Amino acid sequence: MSEVVYIKTSTFSFYHDERTTPAVVAMHQWTVEWWDKHRQRYSLFTSSAVLEELDTGELPHRPASLAMAQAVRTLPMAQSQTFT
Repeated sequence: MSEVVYIKTSTFSFYHDERTTPAVVAMHQWTVEWWDKHRQRYSLFTSSAVLEELDTGELPHRPASLAMAQAVRTLPMAQSQTFT
């Protein structure tokens, strides 16, 4: 069984980010390299919270980021529990 990796919003966002500041360019390049060359080694999951965040964002790459996230298995939301 492969290792499980939870993919959060920033991964989908940085993959499509086109800003030119050095830090963002570096994050974009690292994200693209990991996604394109290494993700196949893992079982990827995201959450409905990530999908919701991407769906309501204002970024120009929102549709592409959301489509990318929708292709990943989504974890069900856990019900809150009260412990006594």
